[in-house]
Amino acid sequence: MIKITQVTQKMGETILRIQADFPDGSIKTVEVDYSEVEERLKHIRELLGREPNEQDFKDAIKAIVNETRAAKRPLEKKFPFEEYINVDLEAK
Repeated sequence: MIKITQVTQKMGETILRIQADFPDGSIKTVEVDYSEVEERLKHIRELLGREPNEQDFKDAIKAIVNETRAAKRPLEKKFPFEEYINVDLEAK
């Protein structure tokens, strides 16, 4: 589920407040700066050679929320940090 619940403007910025369900079963509110959506729509115009439509707008929002969902997912692999203390990570 992805729903825009509020749109606010402050100091010239448009913020979309979006409610979305996450893989852990929770429902969270995500704030997205419209400029991020706008950038994706500009890429669509450049790539496809046409003006973005409403479906492109929805797809851009969904992509941003899905990226947020993925970023909130914990890594499954644990790394042995202690083994790398005082080790030059650029050395071969």
